[in-house]
Amino acid sequence: MVDYVSIIATLQQYNPSIAGVILTSMTGDIIYCTPNWQPTPQEVKIVVNAWRGGNSISVTLQGVKFSVLQSTSERLISTNIKKQGHLVGASTPGGQCLLGFVLPDAAYDGAYMDIARAAGQIREGGSAAGLAMTAATSGTIYQKTDVSSAQLQQSGAPRPQAGGGGPEAQEVQQLLQWVKDPAGLAQFIGYCLQNYDQARIAAFSRFYRALRQILG
Repeated sequence: MVDYVSIIATLQQYNPSIAGVILTSMTGDIIYCTPNWQPTPQEVKIVVNAWRGGNSISVTLQGVKFSVLQSTSERLISTNIKKQGHLVGASTPGGQCLLGFVLPDAAYDGAYMDIARAAGQIREGGSAAGLAMTAATSGTIYQKTDVSSAQLQQSGAPRPQAGGGGPEAQEVQQLLQWVKDPAGLAQFIGYCLQNYDQARIAAFSRFYRALRQILG
């Protein structure tokens, strides 16, 4: 029997930015969930089925909407554009799904790599000792993160907004923060280009033309 509890605990020890982890069956039934992350079984099943479907542009968990950057049978990488965190997932060799909630200030691509390594150990003969995390990343990104009280933020708990001026000004402020964030808009566009996401590339092209008109 695979000791997935120890594997997941070791994953979070190596990468504390992965604040919550869920292991599910290939149909989305919860096998194990870390204590500090307790979404409902039904919403987890919906997320897994959307991931398995491979064509969802977003998934929602505990009221937080994550825009899907990559979705294949092996991986899920998604992020919340309002900086409420990231949701990544990887398939185990047996077809189970390992989902991780990644804190907003952490890099979702590095977190996905560690989730994938942990998922690879959830098999016969796998173990926590088999995990080999990237030392370069663990020496930088992970040290910045305090996860002592990390939880997914509920949709009913409003996030403070910088500045005033009504909803439109707040949305523009969010856009500005996303543009300034190195792991924000630029990285999102890069993923779209790298993976030939034609729908989003076309949308960004229209946005760019409209922005050029605004700027004159």
